[in-house]
Amino acid sequence: VSSDGNRIYWTEQESTPLYLREAGQTYLVSERESDSSAQEAILWGTSSDGGSAFLTSEAKLTEDASPTGTDLYLYDANAKELTDLTPDATDAGGAGVSKVLGVSEDGAYAYFIATGNLAAGAEGSKPKIYAWHEGTTRLVGELATNAVQLTLSKTSSEQWRVSPDGHYLGFLFGGRIEGPQPQESWPFRQAYLYSY
Repeated sequence: VSSDGNRIYWTEQESTPLYLREAGQTYLVSERESDSSAQEAILWGTSSDGGSAFLTSEAKLTEDASPTGTDLYLYDANAKELTDLTPDATDAGGAGVSKVLGVSEDGAYAYFIATGNLAAGAEGSKPKIYAWHEGTTRLVGELATNAVQLTLSKTSSEQWRVSPDGHYLGFLFGGRIEGPQPQESWPFRQAYLYSY
């Protein structure tokens, strides 16, 4: 629900089509571009005004979506347009987005985990943390496989926090983080702060 109550995103249950209710009208958000059909999607977060919504779907919602796997999409409620933020992933598993960690209040930043190689410095098939900001995807770090299942299985949002302005990602992780700033910490859980 948006901060002013004018926009409400909803599904009948988890992993069903996503809808937006606004000004007495209902709009299909997870609509496949090629045939206008309703597709399953998961809503992960919205901007405070509801103008931006971040969702994932295994269905190819846009023409430039990855041929396989799960992509991350941004829905613009003002334009009623859907954009794939992880398009054309060439990896065998596609973008492989598994979780959105959080979004900023204005919808300009989003942090997510994916196995695809979606930014400079990303390689291999391990899950990676990415930061998306206004059309650019940046690699935050790669998660060590021995702790990935533990981390991804937790549903509590308290393990990951995005600052309201989106400039920072704070999280707890019990494993090694590789990439731009490698950290050796396994098996002890550490608190990390990433500055965009």
